[in-house]
Amino acid sequence: MVRGYPHTIPSTGATARQVLSARAAFIRERLPDFALRLSATQIALESNARLPGDYAAGHALGLTYSLDGLPDEQTLAADLRSTLQAYRALTFRGGLDTEPETEVVSLEAPRNRGFYFA
Repeated sequence: MVRGYPHTIPSTGATARQVLSARAAFIRERLPDFALRLSATQIALESNARLPGDYAAGHALGLTYSLDGLPDEQTLAADLRSTLQAYRALTFRGGLDTEPETEVVSLEAPRNRGFYFA
């Protein structure tokens, strides 16, 4: 996912690249069990341009392949499944939200609604 961020975040004074880097680190902390399958190694996109630099800063986990050494389709499919499992796990574990859930949800059945389930 690529989003456009202003070069400097006014409320914090941090640059977009610093924010993206911090988010990537947070994701790695939230998904330590995926670090064995998906590398946390920084990626180098061979460019000093802003967009590739920001993309590299926001990279949390992933896999790289050389063009002349692509794995077979079965391996690529397994790698994709691992990536999707990591995304689902991140979502289940709260995504990028750093605040704990504070809303109290009642599991009791609603009362006085005119119907009853047995």
